[in-house]
Amino acid sequence: MQNLRLEDVPRVMGELYEAVNRIEFFLKENQLQQVDQNEPLDISQAADYLSLSKYTIYTLVRKRKIPFSKKGKRLYFSIADLKQWVASGKRQTADETVNNVVLNFGVKAGGYRGR
Repeated sequence: MQNLRLEDVPRVMGELYEAVNRIEFFLKENQLQQVDQNEPLDISQAADYLSLSKYTIYTLVRKRKIPFSKKGKRLYFSIADLKQWVASGKRQTADETVNNVVLNFGVKAGGYRGR
């Protein structure tokens, strides 16, 4: 083990912080891979899966903005439904929008000038 100087401590702490974050990410990914894709997630697992707080999940459920099932007082979430919900929030890039206009309306890019 090498000797640390006082001026090296901030750099080493930063490296340790990054290493711990990578380990946490790896553990979460492995834990989710071990979960049966058909097995419903509880609120904590759904929050971890989406990297959101439980409070945010409860708010989304209350506003009915996230797919869920309810059995008694318990909430359950399907991984497939959550994946689809996340994908449905995808926004088009500017290029995709222009291409859709060209395909759907036959307008050439840059060809319209409003009066």
